[in-house]
Amino acid sequence: MRVSLFVSPRSASIVVSIVAVALVITPAGVAQAQPKKPPTAKPEGKNNEAKKLFDDGAAAYTQGNYEAAIEAWSTAYEMSKKPLIFESIANAYERMGEAKQAREFLSKWRDVAPKDEQELLDARLKNLDARVARDEELETARKAEAEKADEERERQRKSGVGPGRSTTSVPGVV
Repeated sequence: MRVSLFVSPRSASIVVSIVAVALVITPAGVAQAQPKKPPTAKPEGKNNEAKKLFDDGAAAYTQGNYEAAIEAWSTAYEMSKKPLIFESIANAYERMGEAKQAREFLSKWRDVAPKDEQELLDARLKNLDARVARDEELETARKAEAEKADEERERQRKSGVGPGRSTTSVPGVV
């Protein structure tokens, strides 16, 4: 027995029409037959809240309220665990003149920063190290000066000489 592979043009167009109709109808039928799934709970709620806190921190920073910015950013970090926030916190501490805390947070960011940023971060850290050392020297000098002033006041108190007191006496008029 011989099978012919020849299909007449008329039967080919009928087959194509049937396949086209089947393709159009089938996906719609399958989609309608499946039960609707409730949307899966995504961690977007936490991320959205963290983003809002970050934005609130940015607004506070812009207004010069660095303490509020640090507070908002710290909470945003706790929620999102995105270490880039460390750079923002470091900037706020730096603006407040607290080089030691700025260095701490900038170092945390540097540890996970992209390679192309690390050279710039190293330069900033070196700058902050110099500021921390200078601040510590100034604090040591201030404490030494305060101790010296305290010792002088104590010496004057013990000797009975103090501000407004004189060691010389003036004879009275008789």
